[in-house]
Amino acid sequence: MDFMRTSAIVLRQFYLVRGSISRLVPLFVWVGVDMVLWGFITRPPTYSNLPVCFIRWRPSRTGCA
Repeated sequence: MDFMRTSAIVLRQFYLVRGSISRLVPLFVWVGVDMVLWGFITRPPTYSNLPVCFIRWRPSRTGCA
């Protein structure tokens, strides 16, 4: 990959972002959304503190009505 082409692309992106701040906001928003989704996908929720009726398909007759 040519250094001049790479630097031209970086410089073009810099000028685009400098010209409009609204182009910069989605960069940070999508990074935050990706991090939150990654956190939920990699760590499944713990069900140890929920009543049994929330875990089973059909609610049990003991505890939850």
